[in-house]
Amino acid sequence: MQENFSLASLSSMEVGGHCRYYIYVDNVKRLDSLFRWIDSENVNYIILGGGSNTIFLDDFFDGLVIHVGIVEKSIINSNKTDKVIEVGAGVDWNEFVQETVENNLWGLENLTLIPGYVGAVAVQNVGAYGQEVKNVIEYVNAFDTKTHNHVRLSNVDCKFSFRQSIFNTSEKNRYIITSIAFNLTYTHRPILSRLNIKEAGTPNEVRIEIEKMRTNGIILPKPGVEGNCGTFFRATEINFNQLPKIILMNLIKLNIILIFRILKCAKKQRRGNTFKLPSSLIIYDVFQEYPCFGSFTLYETNPAIVVNKKDKEPKIEDLVELINFVIDTVERKTSITIPIEPELIGFDKKRWL
Repeated sequence: MQENFSLASLSSMEVGGHCRYYIYVDNVKRLDSLFRWIDSENVNYIILGGGSNTIFLDDFFDGLVIHVGIVEKSIINSNKTDKVIEVGAGVDWNEFVQETVENNLWGLENLTLIPGYVGAVAVQNVGAYGQEVKNVIEYVNAFDTKTHNHVRLSNVDCKFSFRQSIFNTSEKNRYIITSIAFNLTYTHRPILSRLNIKEAGTPNEVRIEIEKMRTNGIILPKPGVEGNCGTFFRATEINFNQLPKIILMNLIKLNIILIFRILKCAKKQRRGNTFKLPSSLIIYDVFQEYPCFGSFTLYETNPAIVVNKKDKEPKIEDLVELINFVIDTVERKTSITIPIEPELIGFDKKRWL
């Protein structure tokens, strides 16, 4: 355990103050003794994975940051068509995806180059290009901080939905994910509906195409150039019951182009009674020039991403100003509220949280 640890080093946005205690947990059994100490000392704590979806306040965090680094892997079941692999929560996600596609396993290829650790993908039910991780999760192993028991949660138990699970909603902060079992297949099963690929013979071919898109500096910033945590303003999920009111409000405001975008998304991205409206499309229509607060601004070719340009000293108050300004402006001009993706640690309970 380390004291007075810098949190900026644990966040891909590269901001944050210090915490009182920090510990790297690489063994499931250590959680038992660790939580006996936490309970006896009444210590506040937060759980951290890869830090790619976490932003810390500049102020001192008077508590413990638990960095989960469990990296064991095991094959649970394997036959000619399918393979179930249990993977530690601290395994680098992209490295695991590469490993599966190189072994000709289908299921994770669309999720390549998503930053972070394996444990985080179940929390948010990460998705990309038509695939969601819930479609391949068999079960989740976790430590229950309420009962101090090690538990196994089935796919159904996790209550996955769009970018949600029990781990970031009803049971937030209760479970520490220690490993996840993925059910992958050797059967040719590409998901290409949202990719510019007509055919794919292997999962590696899909991975290569997605890597080209994600590293060209258009969809995402080039790795290592600007601090970011991927998508900051995530897609808005709109119920079809809300659609007439939204169309009317934007008609009054003469947002004709945005109305066409909304109707197109409603047709192409329907999910039962709802559809997804990418925040990038809304922000693009609202701002003629992207706002900049301190070192933070919106990424030029994908305004759903907030970047730390590193040209000035990054300050959390500048980031808060940017978030509020973008959300307030979008809501005022379109009557649509755009949600944020990353976990904000230590922030006041603002409206946008």
